[in-house]
Amino acid sequence: MSVKIRKAATKDFKGVQRLGRNFYKEAASDPDFGDCVLSKRPSRGRKLKWFTKMLADVRKGDAVYLIADVEGQIAGHCFVKSVEPDSELSHVGELAMLVDGAYRGRGIGGKLLDSTIRQSKRKFEMLRLGVFATNKIAKKLYKSRGFKRFGIEPRAVKRGKRYIDMEYYYLDL
Repeated sequence: MSVKIRKAATKDFKGVQRLGRNFYKEAASDPDFGDCVLSKRPSRGRKLKWFTKMLADVRKGDAVYLIADVEGQIAGHCFVKSVEPDSELSHVGELAMLVDGAYRGRGIGGKLLDSTIRQSKRKFEMLRLGVFATNKIAKKLYKSRGFKRFGIEPRAVKRGKRYIDMEYYYLDL
């Protein structure tokens, strides 16, 4: 399996949209699935607006957006965007990553995260992220790359009738 980590491009929209659809299906079937979802799956137009803005933020230097490409299929993506561009928080980047369930356990998340950290060093001084307290695999990956936990938000997410704590991590670059 050949994995290529590359910058996101306009041509990736359909693959990113597919990744998002799979994400919602997985969250519905696994209550411990590791990230928050909107209460209603976003429309194609809303997703396109988000995607276009991410690419514009990359061009402006306010974001990093990388794709894990496995033989032409988008297996995952990772992005970091400035917490607040043009402010006293502009040195901090908020990281989010998703690897499609069909590709997990193959080292793709590690490669994607490593490349994102390298790219982020050119733009940010610190990265931060939030992860479900129940997502042991993601927490292990982040800790292995030097992220340190700095807090827990109890009952941060309400999925159905169940609450899930959110843990927060940072990495000094």
